[in-house]
Amino acid sequence: MTGCPVWYDLDSMGMKLCVRPVERIVFTTPATPSLLKQTFVLMKELKKCFPKAELVCSFHRGVFPDRYTSIRYGAAYASMALIARSLGFKVVDVSYEMKKISFYKDFDFHVGYRVHAHLDFLSRRKPSILINEDGRGLGMVKSLKLPELNFNDPDLINKYKKVLAGYKNTNFENLNDAISVIESTYDEMKSFLSSI
Repeated sequence: MTGCPVWYDLDSMGMKLCVRPVERIVFTTPATPSLLKQTFVLMKELKKCFPKAELVCSFHRGVFPDRYTSIRYGAAYASMALIARSLGFKVVDVSYEMKKISFYKDFDFHVGYRVHAHLDFLSRRKPSILINEDGRGLGMVKSLKLPELNFNDPDLINKYKKVLAGYKNTNFENLNDAISVIESTYDEMKSFLSSI
């Protein structure tokens, strides 16, 4: 297995998980508008678990309707933004430009639905929890030996709370397996790239 190119932050290869006090957290929102209520509960539990942390709610698809986002989707995203603000999250629109997520490097922890935000954090040896919205996310967490938190699991909230508490209480030590997988597949990725 080569793994995903996003797994490999070259400056972080050979390094262990970077665990420090969780002072700044990024929460990424789902693409699916029907997950509004679930998103609210997940953000509320995150704030409860890390009450002193600075919280940012990041929208990879934007907050309002535009030429790529329907009115229905935009209305749901805007509602998520209002809920986030009511919980004390700063709301950030990072749509359409990679440089808009450069601030992620200054944050300690990611939680949310966006696969590439999740992988970005892990590639830089920072903790992350992914809520799987589709097969891409599920494939990533299975490949990296991470907890399966699927959006359509009736017991998602309880599982999420257990993962949050477990990570907090063990200083994220369970993420070391994911880092080991990333490290062990890197040579295969290099070999694959040099062959094309």
